[in-house]
Formats: sequence, C-alpha cells, structure tokens
Amino acid sequence: MSTQEIANQFAAAVQAAEKKRSPEPLMPYFDDESTLINLGLQQPVKGKRAGQFWTSYLNQFRSVRSDFSHRNAYDDNAVLEWTSSGELTDGTSIDYRGVSLLKIEGQTVRDFRTYYDSAAFVETASRS
Repeated sequence: MSTQEIANQFAAAVQAAEKKRSPEPLMPYFDDESTLINLGLQQPVKGKRAGQFWTSYLNQFRSVRSDFSHRNAYDDNAVLEWTSSGELTDGTSIDYRGVSLLKIEGQTVRDFRTYYDSAAFVETASRS
C-alpha cells in the first residue's frame, strides 16, 4: 500500500474517531515504537499510549469534525492539512486549522506530529 493510500485511510480514521468519540479507529496505525506529539505536550506520547493521546483530544469536545483539504505524500512522509469545527465541552463553538505530519513505516504511523492554531482555544476561553 502506498504512503498516499495510508494517509487517506488515516484521515478517514480520524473522522471515524471523531464521529464515534473513540480512538479505536486510529489504533491500528500505531505500535509500540510510535511517537505522537502536539503543541500542548511537554514530551511525546509513546507506543500504545496513543489511545490516551486521542482520548485527550476527543475529550475537549462535545462534537468535532475535521475536514482534510490537502493530503500530500512523498517517500515515507505525509502531510495532512485540515480544518476542524465543533463544540467544546462547555457548549462553545470552535473552528481552527492545522497540519499533521506523518512518518510512515509499512502501514504504521511511526511519528505523528500535529500543529494547529492554538489561539482559537485561547480566544474561545476568553469569551467564556
């Protein structure tokens, strides 16, 4: 399977996880050697703790949906550009955008790094 196909399937798994409010659709993409990081973490999440990473993400929202505008793959890397919209747990609407970088080995996401517009969360908190 090509890196582009895996990137496309991974994007669909993100949407499935958001819809189900469960990290389960994403777990097949990670193994004991995987690392995940976002702007809010001091240290990367390692291995099978990927479920905790995704649960923490999902728990910020009552509902959320990510739409992927660009999915580019080259060699064993993929770049996913996205916008997300939804409702935080306090009922406040939120819209933000970002990019996720994937390093793929075989059919496993070895490294997942995501960068997003964290100002959207600060602006939302200041409106409350």
